[in-house]
Amino acid sequence: MSVDLHFEEIEPSEFDRAVLAAVLIRGRELRESGEADVNFAELDSKLWPWEKRTARARLELKRLYDEAGVWVYSDFTLTAPERPADFPQVIP
Repeated sequence: MSVDLHFEEIEPSEFDRAVLAAVLIRGRELRESGEADVNFAELDSKLWPWEKRTARARLELKRLYDEAGVWVYSDFTLTAPERPADFPQVIP
C-alpha cells in the first residue's frame, strides 16, 4: 500500500507514507472485524486530513481515512477535532 500511496494526490515523505499505509491497512482490518471506534492520534500535521493553518480538508487524505473507517485526532486527548456521531458511515 505504501507504493500505491506514492501515486495518490498526496505528498508525504517516505516515512509518513509508510505510517499512513500501516494506519489505513490496520484500520480497515479492525473495521472489517467489527470494531466501530477506530482512531488515529497524530501530532504530525502532514498526516492530518485537513490543513494545519486553514483547517480546510485535504480531500485525498480525507477520502483514504474515510474509506478505511479511521477517524484522525490531532492530539492524544482524542478530543479534537470532534468526531461526528455518525462516523464512519458504511465502508465501501
